[in-house]
Amino acid sequence: MRFIKLQATGNDFILLDQRSGEMPEDALPTLTQSLCDRHFGVGGDGLLLVGNSASADFRMRMFNPDGTEDMCGNGLRCVVRYLMELGKTQEAHWRIETLVGTRQVSGSLVDGRARIAVNMGKPTFEPGLLPSLIDVNPIVDYPLKVEGETFLVTSLSTGTPHTCLFPSAPVDDKTFFHVSPRIEQHRCFPERTSVLWVCPESADHLALRIWERAVGETLACGTGACAALVAAHLKGLTGRRARVQSRGGTLEVSWQDDDTLVKTGPAEIVFTGTLQDGRKTSRNESSRCRTDRSR
Repeated sequence: MRFIKLQATGNDFILLDQRSGEMPEDALPTLTQSLCDRHFGVGGDGLLLVGNSASADFRMRMFNPDGTEDMCGNGLRCVVRYLMELGKTQEAHWRIETLVGTRQVSGSLVDGRARIAVNMGKPTFEPGLLPSLIDVNPIVDYPLKVEGETFLVTSLSTGTPHTCLFPSAPVDDKTFFHVSPRIEQHRCFPERTSVLWVCPESADHLALRIWERAVGETLACGTGACAALVAAHLKGLTGRRARVQSRGGTLEVSWQDDDTLVKTGPAEIVFTGTLQDGRKTSRNESSRCRTDRSR
């Protein structure tokens, strides 16, 4: 089985092309866990499956390292980058079916580097749809108690649930690694939530540290960058457009007049290889595609 390793601002994925035949559904969680293991597998923040769609040009499925299915904006950019390489095209405009609906995407290659824009749809604030047991709509600066300490949180969904905190200074490691998983698994979020620590640098620049549900700390998160902009705007800290910088790089996010979110950034192929019994057996460094890890 051939796989492709890609990254988008440091968020890395294993991609399998399923257009000529899909794997059994019950095999996917175990396969994902095996492939995403960084010591015994290929290693990645998730597994991407590219398939056929009856309603769009292509279909994308994304699985977290624990085998749960989810939506991922950076993963979607990686899919676009793969399809552009496959079709040897410098420009792309497609509709891609995802877990949360069809998304319009576009991409261009300049000097071998990809710039890909994805319409992420509209943010969701209704607590029952996140889902959240917090009975406030929208959830902005809600006092959430975590082990006797209160944190003001802003929660919304941009295809997957996110909870944003706005500390007065960049979060330290001790707080980040202690508090983030406890908010992720808080009883107010029955399906867990990603946790974003957001520091506004200016009216159009946000710094972000990310704890993704079912993953842990990641270098970037596309849906998270969108959620951070929306939350910051609701709090009056930014306009409707900003550069969102995480440890893996910077994304440009715009909350447009029709309330849809557009996210723009890079995505690159890192290497390709083949699998046997779910394990990596060979690797071929790609000479055609440069890697922009921004690590």
